[in-house]
Amino acid sequence: MKQGLKISNESFSERKKKKYGWILSAMVLLILAGCQEEVIVDRQKIMDDYIQKKLDDFESLRNTSCVKEAYRIATKEVDSLLIARAKMNRNQKEKPIIPPKPAKPTILRPLDSASVKPIFE
Repeated sequence: MKQGLKISNESFSERKKKKYGWILSAMVLLILAGCQEEVIVDRQKIMDDYIQKKLDDFESLRNTSCVKEAYRIATKEVDSLLIARAKMNRNQKEKPIIPPKPAKPTILRPLDSASVKPIFE
């Protein structure tokens, strides 16, 4: 049993060393972090940038919708103009002349005018 107690005492001291090691490394990191330059946050500039981005997005969306609407109106106008022109041209075109009927063909008589009889009686 004494050996078991020695092992647990050694592991306790090792855990203590690890614990102090973590605490020491955390303190060093905090000190190093505190030595960095302060970042000056300009709230007004951040808000202005955000508002400008929103305005740019709105303007691009509005331009896109205006272009789509213009294409829709132009397509409708062009289609109606093409249909009107086709109807106007249809009325002005002359109907094609109907060709005359061909003459009746002459009936050719067979060279052999004998009646047909069975070969074997």
